Amino acid sequence: MRQHIYLMALPFVIIMLSACGGSDTAETIASIPTLDSAAWPTAVATTPTPTATPFPMYGQAKAEAKAEVSIQSASEEIDEVTVVEAVPVRDDGRYEFEAQPQVIEARATGEAEAVEPAALADTDENRGLVELSAIAARIGRVEVEVRSGPGTEYAPIATLNDAAEPLTILGVDTSRQWALIEPTHADSRLGWAPVADVAPSGDLDTAPAIVTAWVESNGEPVRSGPGIFHDPVGALAINTLVQVHGINEAHSWVLVQPIGSEGLGWVRLQNLTIHSHIADLPPAPEPAVAPAEVEPAMTFREDVAPGRLVFSTASGGDIFTIKTDGSDLRRLTGGLDPALSPDGQTVAFTVWDQGEAGHGTVRLIDIDGGHERVVHEFVKQPKGPDWSPDGTQLVINFQNGGRLEAHRSCHDAGRTPPMNAYDIEVAVNAREREARLCWTVPPDPHWDLRVINLADGRFEDVDGGTYAFRPAWDPVQPWRVVSDGGRGLLASDIVNPAAGYTLLTEQVTDGSPVFSPDGRFIAFSASAQVSGGAHDIYRLNRDGSGRVRLTQTPLWVSVQPDDAPQWNNVSPAWSPDGTQIAFLTDRTGRWEIWLMNADGSNPRPMFSEAMNAQFTFTYNFVDERMLSWR
Repeated sequence: MRQHIYLMALPFVIIMLSACGGSDTAETIASIPTLDSAAWPTAVATTPTPTATPFPMYGQAKAEAKAEVSIQSASEEIDEVTVVEAVPVRDDGRYEFEAQPQVIEARATGEAEAVEPAALADTDENRGLVELSAIAARIGRVEVEVRSGPGTEYAPIATLNDAAEPLTILGVDTSRQWALIEPTHADSRLGWAPVADVAPSGDLDTAPAIVTAWVESNGEPVRSGPGIFHDPVGALAINTLVQVHGINEAHSWVLVQPIGSEGLGWVRLQNLTIHSHIADLPPAPEPAVAPAEVEPAMTFREDVAPGRLVFSTASGGDIFTIKTDGSDLRRLTGGLDPALSPDGQTVAFTVWDQGEAGHGTVRLIDIDGGHERVVHEFVKQPKGPDWSPDGTQLVINFQNGGRLEAHRSCHDAGRTPPMNAYDIEVAVNAREREARLCWTVPPDPHWDLRVINLADGRFEDVDGGTYAFRPAWDPVQPWRVVSDGGRGLLASDIVNPAAGYTLLTEQVTDGSPVFSPDGRFIAFSASAQVSGGAHDIYRLNRDGSGRVRLTQTPLWVSVQPDDAPQWNNVSPAWSPDGTQIAFLTDRTGRWEIWLMNADGSNPRPMFSEAMNAQFTFTYNFVDERMLSWR
């Protein structure tokens, strides 16, 4: 049909060109109008369609450029801050808050809400923390520029020009070249100024060296210890300036104190802009008492298989462990695709140390959170580790060859664009009176499998097809690994690589395979459409037969007046006894860990509402392993 359309249009194009005579126009681009599905079975995509194996999203929003905004005044009081999902920025660079139903009482930097414990008492936990100074000063120049951080690389936020205005020096940076200045005028702002530009009345050598940070998140939760399993003790408004006392051992939480407050608490590192190198932060004293008990996800019942779950909040995010009854929740580390060893004592995962463009590492960590070590390195974008049945080897997939950039090309008008093509246009060469069809295709990275011997570090690459992804090791037939091959599930012989691979399924969206403990079944996720369709959990026999759909969005959801989206159900993980499957679902409007019987019956939340509310999951639909159960 597409070929006939182009051929019918071509005479009209030629007639138009003939009427133009000797036009020197080299090329004229005209967009193809969108046709109905009957006339154009593969309609032009309005946004780039990803390949079957796109790049995993590592670091989430960290790769995105941050909007440049003005810092709130230190002395300006904010009576209430509304929690918003996305804070728009006005033309003048300031945040613009829109009314929302939930309100958090908070104040700006100078009068931030007190966070319990309210005072820096002389306890083991607080001993040794740096307290601010109060050195009187005046400006030492006609005008002094105040910046958001200690250095010229930070944006100016105010100018001091009143020689009579009393100032207070609260501290200096670690280089002792910049001073944190607290002004007194209502229109002045708390910030950093060069030491050479201020005139202190006291001994500046007594000023403590401090590190500060701005809070980037609106209503940022503050906890009594470094982790979501510690008690919440308050919240901080966006653009609150805090003093940083130190960082936890895992380099994920920092101990902070709002400037002008005696409050003290822990916040996530990722939600702060810190005026220091992370490596230079001192270790913070962690609470001597045990973390608060987390409310059990549910009273332990016979229909909930026992065991331990390891889960990731995002590809490259935090990795936690928890018992299936909701107890013993602990953060282990950060990385991609955690997998528990057969004995349940070790977690394998990967880290993209140099980001998407560089090398990464394969790592292990003990289930108690100790002894994190690298077992394989200098491998590009390692993902999806899975254990051999005896626990002595790992299989991973890694990026190896292919095209890493989008590619645009032009072809004869009669040629059919590939299914994942976008920006499809007709290019007309006026001089040659020829129409050509141009389109862009997304990156097409290739992936291979690699088996790693943990005892000596030796490794061997295995043929899993051009797009080998998310391998699963057969627990009964240890010579066999099943992976997402980019065109269905493939079974590879890792003992005899020359034997190649066998195609088990033929649906391009089949992915995330995981074997049942007895090796009889494979659970996996798939979408009915190559792009944009809802994902569901399926089960099949280990030879590829007996495909059964286990999850599905009910019909009543799609006919709701609010046009509710289809449910996504992804990342299956078998219980140790093979009777149940845990999975990630967004059916409640947010991603949560759910549980169902192995036949798909009785789907229900695995943990309590209080537990689910503590986690924010991000799933990018690139075959992430979010759950592992032993």
